[in-house]
Amino acid sequence: MATYNFYAYYSASQQGKYGLNSGDNPVVVDIWNTSGTLIAEDASTIEINDGVYMYTLTTATEDDYIAVFKTLDSTVDQKWVPALVSKQLPRIDVTLSTIPALVWAAATRTLTGLGTLASDVWAWAVTVVSGTINIVSPIATSGDLDIISGDDYKAADGRAITWSSSDWPDLTGATITFNTGGLSYAMTATVVGSGVSQTVQLELTTTQSQELYGEFDFKVKAVLAMSAHIVTLVSAQGTCE
Repeated sequence: MATYNFYAYYSASQQGKYGLNSGDNPVVVDIWNTSGTLIAEDASTIEINDGVYMYTLTTATEDDYIAVFKTLDSTVDQKWVPALVSKQLPRIDVTLSTIPALVWAAATRTLTGLGTLASDVWAWAVTVVSGTINIVSPIATSGDLDIISGDDYKAADGRAITWSSSDWPDLTGATITFNTGGLSYAMTATVVGSGVSQTVQLELTTTQSQELYGEFDFKVKAVLAMSAHIVTLVSAQGTCE
């Protein structure tokens, strides 16, 4: 069932006219649907206050409805006052605990849980166009690039940050950089070659890790040696605490 409230304002000498329903010429209302079918005729209204009158229509049919409030009182500024209501938005009742099960997973074309969705989003975030990129960090949590401001991240200490993928173009001789905001740090490619899983490595000094303090978006880019083409290898997010 749908409930619609219609309101009309009556005035006399430009002031709200109250008390009409207490006299001989009360306010009544006629209502039609959009097909022109009369739904209610001369229906009684309720006076709210200060010249405002209301009628409530309860119906099983959701539609746009047109109402005309009428009175025979000769003192009002306007005897017939139109009103319009539109279709109600459907009410959705759902148990909050079921919401995670109603998430659509585009990859599998199925409904999935919220945890699965979060995992899918991360897998996409660390993938550039196609293929999978593996991140290795001495303090990685859940795959995020999570580092500590002021720390050194050196390969000699086993703390360098590396990414690897078999879907990148041949990085032999490429110039590789880590880029975030206005910062750019040189990187090295430790494993290169065509058709193999290649690895790029980021080493940070104390000063550089301090520059990265906070949350940031970053990209790892390569300028290919043979063509000078620029290729984004990684596009993801990082945190430096």
